[in-house]
Amino acid sequence: LVPNGVDVSRFTTAAGGAEARPVAGYAGAIDEWFDWQAVEAAARANPGCDFVLLGRIDNKNVLRLGDLPNVRLYGEIPYSAIPGY
Repeated sequence: LVPNGVDVSRFTTAAGGAEARPVAGYAGAIDEWFDWQAVEAAARANPGCDFVLLGRIDNKNVLRLGDLPNVRLYGEIPYSAIPGY
């Protein structure tokens, strides 16, 4: 049971079409407990995949991920806008 999980029905339509790159996404708080080193390692090991992080960043170490060409840091966005990313 994941009480703060996601409403999967909001994500049934893929954006981007056939030419779109794979996306590994995360939406939620990004604080001291966030394993940014694991995201960095995954992004470096998978240059053909975009890593999209959505959420307020309270762990300033996470900001260095923005230096990687396949990582996008969007900050806090409205819940209703998440499927568009």
